[in-house]
Amino acid sequence: MPVARLGDAGQNRTERGAVVLALVAIRVAARPASASRTYGGVRWPILAAQANSVVMLALTAVLAIESFVRFGDDHEVKGGVVLLVALVGALGNGLAARLVHRPGHDLNARAVVLHLVGDALVSLGVAMAGAIVLIAPQATWADPLMGLLVAGVLAWQGIRLLKQSSRILLEA
Repeated sequence: MPVARLGDAGQNRTERGAVVLALVAIRVAARPASASRTYGGVRWPILAAQANSVVMLALTAVLAIESFVRFGDDHEVKGGVVLLVALVGALGNGLAARLVHRPGHDLNARAVVLHLVGDALVSLGVAMAGAIVLIAPQATWADPLMGLLVAGVLAWQGIRLLKQSSRILLEA
């Protein structure tokens, strides 16, 4: 599998996990206060956002390493397939982000929208790599280069989300 598409697939998988985790956190957050939990479950969505950021950063590390390895490897990339699959992914994630986005959401919900928007952008980048390879089949360098760019986008999102959630948890 092309490394850029691998990164896109990894982003899709973490996105599904992020949505499930966000939904569970919202449900747990609705629990009322008790003697042992003075504020109830109010911090669970923030913890879910923080967990999502850690998963994104782990995926980033794996993707960056795989991209560097593939620079020296002469591998086959089917540009047309990569282009088509990535464009379908970009469209699906863009529509999902539009449906989920609501002004004034908490950090947990914003984390889910951020995952969706980031994945749409990543898919567009992967589509660009597929188009380059489709036009110039010898340009297999486009795949690992796009993998590194995808890793950069994921790292930026993960660090930003980790900072925001940490500030809230530390009441900064």
